[in-house]
Amino acid sequence: MLSNPVLVQIIRGDMVESFFRGAYVIMDAAGQVIDTAGDVERLIYPRSALKPIQALGMMKSGAANAFQVSPPEIALACASHNGEERHVRIVNHWLARLGLSCDVLECGIHASMNKETMLASARKGHRLTPAHNACSGKHVGFVSQALYLKVPVSGYLDLDHPVQQYVNTIIEEVIEIDVANAPKGIDGCQAPVIGMPLKNLARGMARMGRPQTLGAGLTQGAQKIMAAIQAHPELIAGTGRFCSAITQESNGKILAKMGADGVFSVMVPEKGLGIALKIDDGHLVAAEVALMGILKKHHLLPENPLWKRWANPVLKTWNKKIVGEISFVG
Repeated sequence: MLSNPVLVQIIRGDMVESFFRGAYVIMDAAGQVIDTAGDVERLIYPRSALKPIQALGMMKSGAANAFQVSPPEIALACASHNGEERHVRIVNHWLARLGLSCDVLECGIHASMNKETMLASARKGHRLTPAHNACSGKHVGFVSQALYLKVPVSGYLDLDHPVQQYVNTIIEEVIEIDVANAPKGIDGCQAPVIGMPLKNLARGMARMGRPQTLGAGLTQGAQKIMAAIQAHPELIAGTGRFCSAITQESNGKILAKMGADGVFSVMVPEKGLGIALKIDDGHLVAAEVALMGILKKHHLLPENPLWKRWANPVLKTWNKKIVGEISFVG
């Protein structure tokens, strides 16, 4: 990791105060490398950046059709959301249609990742439930698949559960890795995570953005996933969040999905490209700045003054005076 280049720096006053190393790669669906920096063969856990591919399980199995999963629900199956009222409402309605409550979800409970949402929830005295979990949409997708496959819902996160086995066969096909021999861990929401090279993640996202390159049974599902995120960017993350803002403000040209610990996966459907990025120390803001720098470097973003907020966040004192900035190096 120490050989990875510095991608982002924090400048305060006259000097660089901090810097962040990482790796990234841009690929097309055929596997051609467009641009790369750092060690993109090193195994990483994609964390939530893999959700659009995991959602293909619900699509291919037939569960999405059988339970009439709507575009907003498909978007939430790919989301790491804020737990805003609109997110929780859709999750609960989806569960109610399945004849279940949020108690069936095995993702746990946490406060919103958005400060304003967290404070508003506290002021209103809301009782947090698993539906508020950032990953609750993905989990309802897993539950839907279990019901459709007529297998027990309980334990749906176990690696040997039929739902996870089904999803892992899709990961193998799209990402092109051997899941059985890959490193494995457990994400914060209790779901399994699979180790994979950054390079494979990038190509997988390129193939998602060009669904006709996927195998039989996956093309239509990938098209619906992409269309759902483009139509409902506010659901993929939420108010004040990077993934929602970049998809919305690019008019669906950039579909970015963050993962914990500094990971991003990106679809650029119009260009047929996929991007995968990992900041070594897991710094999320550094990952956002790096991704913006990569997109700008390759002229993949339409002009928009709002990009500065994400590309060059400023440092401020408690008196709101600007004293520095965070910037992409490259």
